[in-house]
Amino acid sequence: MLEEERALLRARLQLLERQGAGMRSVFGNEAALDAGEIARLQARIEENSQRLASLGLPMDALERKFEHVRSVLAEPQERAFVEVKRLRLDRMNVVMDDTCTQPGDDIEFRLAHIPGTPPETRAFSLVRIARGDLLPAKSRLDEAARLI
Repeated sequence: MLEEERALLRARLQLLERQGAGMRSVFGNEAALDAGEIARLQARIEENSQRLASLGLPMDALERKFEHVRSVLAEPQERAFVEVKRLRLDRMNVVMDDTCTQPGDDIEFRLAHIPGTPPETRAFSLVRIARGDLLPAKSRLDEAARLI
């Protein structure tokens, strides 16, 4: 990402320098303003280069990514927010008000709000299923025998 930012800054600097060389006669005193903009862009390029150099070698990228994952897992409350949402559904899976007296089922699920650009929200539910309710696992030998 820093490399892309540096490339964009360099391209912008080149455009400003080219405009200054060919347009000075048209703009007159605008060249002084361009010089300030050029100096600011050069400072940003230098800052970007220093930040890129501080990242180390590309071979260390995996280690940096692991460190980032570790920091996220160490303090998840700073990166994601989870809230509990409860709904009551009737037999047709229509959401009912809390004051409704019709028979229905209460469901509870979690909403995870994940900051970012754009921020995202994901719904999930923790469920427990009895082993007896699961379909029996078929072995590969049974499947091979069926195909023969």
